[in-house]
Parts: sequence; C-alpha cells; structure tokens
Amino acid sequence: MNKTLPTLSDVWSRNIPCLGMMGLAGTNIPSEVSDHHIEAATRALETALASGYTMFDHADIYGHEGSCENVFRKAMAVLKPDRSTLYIASKCGILLPDAQGPYRYNSSYDHVISSIEGSLKRLGLEYLDLYQVHRRDPLSPLSDTAKAMNRLKDEGLIRDIGVSNFSVTQIHAFQQHLHYPIVSVQSEFSLLHQEPMTDGVFDLCEQIDLVFLAYSPVKKGIILHQEYPPHWVERMNALSPVLHTLTHKYQVTASQLAIAWIRHFPFKNIPVYGSNDPGHIEDAAASSRISLDRLDWYQLWKSARAVPIP
Repeated sequence: MNKTLPTLSDVWSRNIPCLGMMGLAGTNIPSEVSDHHIEAATRALETALASGYTMFDHADIYGHEGSCENVFRKAMAVLKPDRSTLYIASKCGILLPDAQGPYRYNSSYDHVISSIEGSLKRLGLEYLDLYQVHRRDPLSPLSDTAKAMNRLKDEGLIRDIGVSNFSVTQIHAFQQHLHYPIVSVQSEFSLLHQEPMTDGVFDLCEQIDLVFLAYSPVKKGIILHQEYPPHWVERMNALSPVLHTLTHKYQVTASQLAIAWIRHFPFKNIPVYGSNDPGHIEDAAASSRISLDRLDWYQLWKSARAVPIP
C-alpha cells in the first residue's frame, strides 16, 4: 500500500472535522432510498470535499442494512475524488432488531470477517483506512475479535484498527491480543457530555497517543436550539448566555464555538460532525479558524457542567 496515504494524525493536523455518515441515506428505511436521497447525499459530500473534509465515518448499521454505505458509493461515483487523499472509516459489531432477535452486539471472528466484506462491497472500496469495533460484545472473547482484526490488517483490507465506546480497561484488554496498535477511540463528547474527561479515556489518549474521535459534538443539535427538551433546560439556561456572548466576541456560530472547544485539548482529537445539510457542513468546517482564549474555554466548560468545577 502506498506509504503516502494519509494517516489519522494527518487528518487531525488539518483541523477539519470528520463527517459522520449516520444520516447520509436520508432515511432509515432502505427500501425508501430514492434518486432524490442520492442527489442530496451527493450535494452534501460535494460540499464536504470542497470545504476540506477528508475523513468520513461510517458504520454498517447506518441507515439500516448498510444503506448509508451504498449511498456513499453512488455519490462518490459521481464526484470521483482522489481515493488516496481520503481517510474512510467504518464500524462493525452492532445488530439492530430484526426477525432473528433484539438489538444486540456481535464481535465474533466470523461476524467481523463477514462485516468487512459487506462494507467494502457496499462502499465500492478495496480497503478501509480505519475499521472500528462499534461496541464491546460481552459474549465474544476479545482474543476472537482481535484475531479477525489482525487478519484484516495482514491482508491489507484495513489500514488502522480503532474502537468505539470502549472503556480504558477494555482498550487495554483488547490491545493485549492485537498484533498492531489501536490508533483511535470514538466516544460521545461535547459541552453537554463530558464523561471522557473524567473516566480515564482522555488520560489514555494523551498517555499512548490515541486519537480521540468525538461524536455528537453539538449533542444532536441541542446546543444550537432555542428550545430544549425538559431535562436539558437547566443546563442550557446556564450555557446559552455564555455561548451568546462568545459567538459575538469571536464572530462565529454556536456550532463552530462548540466544535472548536473540543479541539483545544492537549492530545489529538477530531470532532465527528454528522449532517447532510451543505450549509451546516460548511459551517462546521469553519470552526478550524477559531483559537479560543484560555479563560473563554474555561468559561464554556464551567457554564456547561451539571456540577461546579471541582
């Protein structure tokens, strides 16, 4: 494989978010995906490429039955970007409710192998830059999952191995069975969801140079809204005045401010921003130009916390 292909560290150094592909298909009913949905996805991806996005994060469950991966392939066939400049990720291990059973996990050797085959076919790719175990499956031995990931890496079907929603101890335990380093951990993180700061994940990222992928960086849009779900009213009533003041100070949007806040930690981290809206995609990319004053960063942290800073 060409040694000049981008690494995850290269993606981080560009300071542009990763684009999350969860909603790319525009519907969670695969049979409903139409030419209209594909055209909308193509416009979104065209905007993303023009705005400097190079990383795209999939999962085999996005859109149900891999439909977001299928739509991505069709859109990219129209846009024809240089594949060697892109860093394309996907995840496996979650099964949605179906005729066979309830919502569940499966990270067994056979399932991981069949999942990568399905993702590559749907995406129309020969390899993935990053393949992530989506959740820790309590019934699959980590050695079994690692055996599959080692094989995929040996065969050149994946370039990097990552995990998603893993705890610190789970990351350490998984690494013991891998022949290659885990390069990333993906977890929810935002002003309104700060657990990785205190559960050891951030400390581990700094300790062993893991790249942190922060999904839901604007908490599913809650940070941007004027009206909030009842259980978020108190938190947002404290955060909103500070957001308002600082958006005026820096002449930016609330979304840009929330994303930029994440990028200020002293280790490699990349917000994973999910949207099909070209305007929102451009807006998130513009967060790269913001350098927050240290006191302003702390003011945002303080106002967004459910409890006082210790």
